[in-house]
Amino acid sequence: MPSIFEYRPDESTEIKFLDYQGNPADAKGMVAELTLPEIMRLVESDSRIGEAGNQQRLLGFEAMEASMTLKGISEEIDLMLKQTMITGGGSNSITVQITGKALDRYSNTTATIKYTLKGQIKKYAFHSSLTPNEKAEMELQMTVWGFGHELGANTFYFEPQAKKWEVNGVNAWS
Repeated sequence: MPSIFEYRPDESTEIKFLDYQGNPADAKGMVAELTLPEIMRLVESDSRIGEAGNQQRLLGFEAMEASMTLKGISEEIDLMLKQTMITGGGSNSITVQITGKALDRYSNTTATIKYTLKGQIKKYAFHSSLTPNEKAEMELQMTVWGFGHELGANTFYFEPQAKKWEVNGVNAWS
């Protein structure tokens, strides 16, 4: 029976933020919820002279976004996120690395799974209206232009601006 791995976030999940210079900041235990980007193709459907009916034509890729809910934040990450959001901060990107465990649905074996998000902060809600005795949650949204995924020995990295579609280290972009 083939292995079917499912990502299982738990306390052992490691999340690191890296600033545009590669300096790391650990976010272990801070991220309560994570929504990863999706790779979506833009499709145009039209009918041209000599064609029978509508034809679908693949165009480029849609913009990717990711979001996470933080249940706390360190001073180090707070400063890093604010510095990446400066006006005209085109070079101030961040990289978020998520490393966790994936569990095989049938055999209970585990494999390491790793996600890499490269992009810029789109929304940093560092304030919210709170009522007494309510625990704070902050929302963080990213515009993602590079997305990587590793599961066991298989690796994948996608960055359309750099024309990268790498599978196991081989760029298949044509």
